[in-house]
Amino acid sequence: MRKVAIINEEYCVGCTLCIDKCPFDSIIGSENLIHRVNYNECPGCKLCINVCPTDCISLIEIEKGNEYSKEKIKFNFNRKKARLVNISMNQAKSINYQIENLIASQND
Repeated sequence: MRKVAIINEEYCVGCTLCIDKCPFDSIIGSENLIHRVNYNECPGCKLCINVCPTDCISLIEIEKGNEYSKEKIKFNFNRKKARLVNISMNQAKSINYQIENLIASQND
């Protein structure tokens, strides 16, 4: 048995605060949509609970064994960090592309 976060979908407003707070990318969802927890990725750290404005996140015990190792926690943490860097780089490329197009259109 091990503890994982669960989201009461009846009260979830899709604010994404829990997604932003989770260092393991174990919460799935998008802004204004109901979120869910991927139990295979959640180590039960409780970081998402305190940021939820509707108090719809709690911990439950699941039957799965506690095979959540330090290596998996580190892997998930690094995966989220890499994903956020990739998003940031793509946004920067998009902004630069738009600026170049604006400058080029003003020079015509």
